[in-house]
Amino acid sequence: MKHILRRILPLLLALSLVFGTAISASAATTGAQTAADILYTLDLASGGRTGMELDRTPTRAEALALILRITGHEREIADGDWSAPFFDVQSWAVPYVGYAYEAGIFTGYADGTSRAADAVSANDFLTMLLRAMGYDDPADFTWQTANLLANRLGLTTKIYTAFTRGDMMEIALQTLTSHTDGLSRPLINLLTAVGAVDSAKANAVGLGNTTTLTARQTADRCASAVFYLQIFTSHEDYENSVPAAGASGFFLTADGIAVTNYHAIKGATDAVITLKSGEQYPVESVIWYDAGIDMALLKIGADSLAGQTATAFPYLTYVSSDSVSNGDTCYAISCPLGLQNSISDGIVSSVNRMTSAFTVPIIQNTAPISYGSSGGALFNTYGQVIGVTSAYFVYGQSLYMAVPLDVLHTVDWHAAPKTLEQVAALQAAADKAAAAAAAEEAAQQEE
Repeated sequence: MKHILRRILPLLLALSLVFGTAISASAATTGAQTAADILYTLDLASGGRTGMELDRTPTRAEALALILRITGHEREIADGDWSAPFFDVQSWAVPYVGYAYEAGIFTGYADGTSRAADAVSANDFLTMLLRAMGYDDPADFTWQTANLLANRLGLTTKIYTAFTRGDMMEIALQTLTSHTDGLSRPLINLLTAVGAVDSAKANAVGLGNTTTLTARQTADRCASAVFYLQIFTSHEDYENSVPAAGASGFFLTADGIAVTNYHAIKGATDAVITLKSGEQYPVESVIWYDAGIDMALLKIGADSLAGQTATAFPYLTYVSSDSVSNGDTCYAISCPLGLQNSISDGIVSSVNRMTSAFTVPIIQNTAPISYGSSGGALFNTYGQVIGVTSAYFVYGQSLYMAVPLDVLHTVDWHAAPKTLEQVAALQAAADKAAAAAAAEEAAQQEE
C-alpha cells in the first residue's frame, strides 16, 4: 500500500470557525445536513451562493477537493506550485487535480481529459477516497469493489445507485471518525493531535479526543468492527450450513485479529463471521485462549466465502479496566439472538466484581445483553472497548457481566496458532483429566 496518508505533516491550513454564512435547507436527510454543518464549521467543506446543495450530484473536482481536505493534504497543496496535465480543469481546481494526479489519487481519461466538471459517481468518489487513505488499487480494491471495501471499513452503509453532495458529506464525516488503514486512531484525532485541526473546535462539534459519544455516535463509529459469529461442531454441519450456536466478536487489528469469549468457540470445528456489510469470512485459527478468563483471540481469514479478499477490516481500540469507574455510562454492541449490531446502554455497576464463573474480576454493568451477545464489545463513552460482553445472572435484573481486556497486554499475539479443532481436542483432554482428578479426590474422601 502507498500509505499516502502518512505524509500527513504538515497538514491542513489553520481553521477559522465561521458561523455567519447560512447553510441552505433542502430535501437532504438530517444526517447529510448534520454532516455538512460539521464539515462547514471545520472549514473542510464550502457552499456557494445557493448553499451546500446537498441534493445535487457533485462534480469530480468538488469530490476531489473535499477528499484532499479531510485526508490532510490541503497544506501541501497550498504550499506547492501544482499544474494539471489536462486542458479541461477549472482554474480553482488546478492545484487539487495537479497534486492528486502526481500522488496517484486522481487519474484522467484516454482522450487526455480530466472530466473534472463531470458528475462523480459513488464508485469514482470512493476510489479517490480510498487511494487518498492509502489503499492501493488494484491490489486492495478495484473501481467495481470500492463501495464494497468502503462498506466493510464502515465508511458507508449501503451500495449507492445515485450519489449526491449529501451522500458525499456523510461519507466524509464518517471517514474522519473511523479507523483507517495504517492508523492507530481515527483520522480526526490524529489531525487534532498535530494541531492541524483545533481541538477546541473539534470538541465543539463533537469530534474531539475528550468528547463523549452518544449511543448513536458509538453505533455509527464502532458497529462495523463488531461481527456475528456462527459456530459449527462438525465439518459436515459446516458444509451443510447448519450452525450449532451464534455469538459475537470484534476486530482488534486491521489484518483480522479479533476477540470473543472462549465459551463461544468451545467444541467448535469451524466458525464463520458475518460483517455488518453482509460479507462472511472463516475463522482461520485461534491465537490464544483461556477457559478461566473466558476469552479467545482469533485470526479471521482474509478470503470471504464468496471469494472476495479483504485487505483490511475495521477495528476497535481497548483500554484498561483501571480507566473505568462505578457509575460510568457504557454501551454494548453485540448480536443477541443473531440480531446483528444491536446496541444497548447502561452504567457500570462494579468494576471489580468477583464471581465463580471467571478467574478474573469482571465488569458488572446494566447494558442489556442476551443469548448470542457473548463476545460482543462493551464501550466507554469515548468509543473505546472496556470489556467483552460475556454473561448475565438469570435470577436478577440488570446484572450483566463483561470481561476486561487487560490480559491481552500480556498475550503473545504472534504465538503459533491452533485450529478450532485442535483447541477443542485440547480442551476435551483437559476436561477429561480434570474429571478424573475430581473422581479420584472424591474416592479418597470416601475412604
